[in-house]
Amino acid sequence: MPISLPLMSMQIIIKRTTTHRHLYLPKDYSGSLTTSIYTEWTDVAFVRTQLEDEFISSELLHRQPIVVVLAETNPLSRSVSLSIADIADQPIVGYPKHARPILHEALWSGFRKIGAQPNIVCEIIDKSTLLQFVAHGL
Repeated sequence: MPISLPLMSMQIIIKRTTTHRHLYLPKDYSGSLTTSIYTEWTDVAFVRTQLEDEFISSELLHRQPIVVVLAETNPLSRSVSLSIADIADQPIVGYPKHARPILHEALWSGFRKIGAQPNIVCEIIDKSTLLQFVAHGL
């Protein structure tokens, strides 16, 4: 179910000073990919957060909605879409910042915009475990 949070995005960052491009596509987080751009090991990287400075430029390639998972017994589960205000009083099983920093920040940023704090009852690294917790109403 879509939720009104800042959209996740896919950015491509390209070093401005290079005419020959080295493309490396590891499964990694934006921080280490950005470092490899600055250290001149990589010329092109795909990241989720926009970066722009005198050495690199970025271009938006894709946006995807952030979704919320609800137990079938939750009255909100019948909603087509939800806003942050709709889930403000709900207990949230989420990801810790170190495991999913972009999702973590999107959640906290959305709550800051409405002057609230998320009711995080548990943080889980593994997605399948997180889904089981939610399905069982934990």
